[in-house]
Amino acid sequence: YEGLMQQILTFVYRREARHGRVQQFYKVFRKYCGLVVFKVQLLDEQHMLIRLGPSECAGRLLPDPSQPSWVFALFHIPTGKIIALVDSRGALTGLLMLYYRRMNQFWHIRDTLIRPIDPEATNAVHSITGERPVQPLFLNRAVSGAVAGLPVSSQDRNLSPFLNPALYSYDERKLTALDGSRPLSCPEYPTIKFTSRRKRALKFKLTPGPPEPSGRSKKSVQFLFHPWAAFVISVQNTPLH
Repeated sequence: YEGLMQQILTFVYRREARHGRVQQFYKVFRKYCGLVVFKVQLLDEQHMLIRLGPSECAGRLLPDPSQPSWVFALFHIPTGKIIALVDSRGALTGLLMLYYRRMNQFWHIRDTLIRPIDPEATNAVHSITGERPVQPLFLNRAVSGAVAGLPVSSQDRNLSPFLNPALYSYDERKLTALDGSRPLSCPEYPTIKFTSRRKRALKFKLTPGPPEPSGRSKKSVQFLFHPWAAFVISVQNTPLH
């Protein structure tokens, strides 16, 4: 870990020195020293994508939308050096656009006829390009929420076409339970309805079991979709007291 942080600090120092802003490096020095590694993904045989952030971000679904909290480092394995650092709002947007254009590479899917479904990234990109105009604050939230899923855990995320926002409309607040990212409370989200975009009709709905008699259960649920078949498993968890 110390070696990785030294590489990151060296990269930041050289970047600021190249633009004559060495004083800026000393201003952000403590910020970078306080980063911890959250997630790592091997993109290929030579490159590793690392997500870092402040320790207080642990357990959060979304970082503070007003300030980018995540820092992404691209590590070159053969040389053992950091070759790119994403640590600003503009750079996060650039990373999101790169991920959207090369989603198959991030998901390690070689079949070009198959494209992963990531509604959160798709919605954020549509907001950036103006296809879905939103206020700046909500745009920041959309970008932050989309990149919070990087690096990709392709073995945990769902590729189901039923999550394609172009085909079905559903409550996007429940997306983390649908795509396998994080379970959600059953009392808060009891039923999820899917409406056809083309016919504007209710096609099916998911109800995670009968309600608890007390109505105060802390039971949570997340769903595992089959990659292409109309088959879904609900995984429910009730904490023991």
